[in-house]
Amino acid sequence: MAFEEVPTAARAWAAVHGHLLPPTTAVWDGYPVGTWTKNQRFAARAADTNAERREVGLAVESSAGALTEARRAALDEIDPGWCPVWDTDGNAASGSPRTSCKTAGPCRWRSAR
Repeated sequence: MAFEEVPTAARAWAAVHGHLLPPTTAVWDGYPVGTWTKNQRFAARAADTNAERREVGLAVESSAGALTEARRAALDEIDPGWCPVWDTDGNAASGSPRTSCKTAGPCRWRSAR
């Protein structure tokens, strides 16, 4: 599934639920927004790992599958917390990590780039 096909469904899901941390089983308007968002988080972490390797002078074997800055910006526009540093499988439904972050203060949503 092409990246461009899902953001509208992801935006709608986030508008209803208040965040873009869908469980992997979430489907909206026929689009598997849960699996898609999980894959985007994986791609974001790959891009972050590549950036960290470059910063310390290490070679990057491949940028294939890494999220581009334009796609990251599109997801950040939907929900800046779409890619938390914790694993969202099992946490998204309860919302507890996000709720505790809102009450406890700022969270580090993803590793430094």
